Amino acid sequence: MKKKINLLLTLGLSGLVFTFPISAKQAKQCQVNNHYRSYLGGIEVGDFQRQVNYNGKQLLLSSSSKITILGLATDFKQTTQALHNPQQGIITESFNQEITGFKARKLKVKINNQDFSSLLSNDNESINYQHSAPIRDADTIVLEVARLVKQGMSEFELTRQASDGIETYHYQVQGREVLNINDQRFEAIKVKQQGKEQVSFWFEPSHHYRMLKARYHHWLLDGTIELQTFTSNCH
Repeated sequence: MKKKINLLLTLGLSGLVFTFPISAKQAKQCQVNNHYRSYLGGIEVGDFQRQVNYNGKQLLLSSSSKITILGLATDFKQTTQALHNPQQGIITESFNQEITGFKARKLKVKINNQDFSSLLSNDNESINYQHSAPIRDADTIVLEVARLVKQGMSEFELTRQASDGIETYHYQVQGREVLNINDQRFEAIKVKQQGKEQVSFWFEPSHHYRMLKARYHHWLLDGTIELQTFTSNCH
């Protein structure tokens, strides 16, 4: 169960991203910060934070979280180098991930966007993966979902590099909903992810499609993150 919640906070579910997509023409140098509160079965269990630094077409994403369930704490950190490619969208170049506490691990991944291959290295071994489409990490994939929804796409597929292989997910826009978060009302577009992991995302179209909420659907208890604070000097 805790492993599943860690994956949620990575996508942070990750959304992560839990920010808004900026076009390569708009972005020079700017920064976006998101702070989310994490819940398991409606009970608060921790926090998730993500920072996105834009430098032209280059993006640097930094994510961290700390959750505590039944007295057991897990810390998560990830940094991602990404690129806004006019042909492929927002794509991952590399990412480093570290989890301490329950299910501790370290991962380093390099992605070749020319031949859609990746090299995953952990404490014990290195593994090569090959696919037929761009491979993204969990943080970048949420940025790309927001970008595609902003463009008006209602159904599409994206591929993610997981710790144990390549996973392809199907995304479908479910329509508009009104969310209540911290006694505030937000109009959002709901997007459903289907595949190995079932996730729902809510993006706010009136605020550059930042992600307000994500819910990881599990047969026992759902995991949820909700936006608490947001700062940006991007225009």
